[in-house]
Amino acid sequence: MATRNLLHKSKLENFKNWLIEKGWKIETAKGEYEVLRANKLNNKTLIIFTRNELKEHYTVPDISIKLIHSFLNGKKWKESKMKCLKA
Repeated sequence: MATRNLLHKSKLENFKNWLIEKGWKIETAKGEYEVLRANKLNNKTLIIFTRNELKEHYTVPDISIKLIHSFLNGKKWKESKMKCLKA
C-alpha cells in the first residue's frame, strides 16, 4: 500500500538534499510517475511517485513512511530501525 498525503510537493527539493546528507544517492527517475529515485549503499531503494489526481502531495510506499516522518519531524534517521527498502 501507499500513503498519498504525507510528502507535500513543495518539500521535494529539501527532501532530496536531506537524503544526500544521509548518504543516499539520487538517481534518474524512471517512467512518467516516478519523481524521485534514491539508493543507499546497502541496496535500499526509495521511490516517490506522483499521481494525476493528487495535486498537492506525492505517493509514498508504506515501507518508506518512517524515513519521510524522520525528514518531516527533523529527527535523525536511524538506519537500524528502518526496514529494508527494496526495488
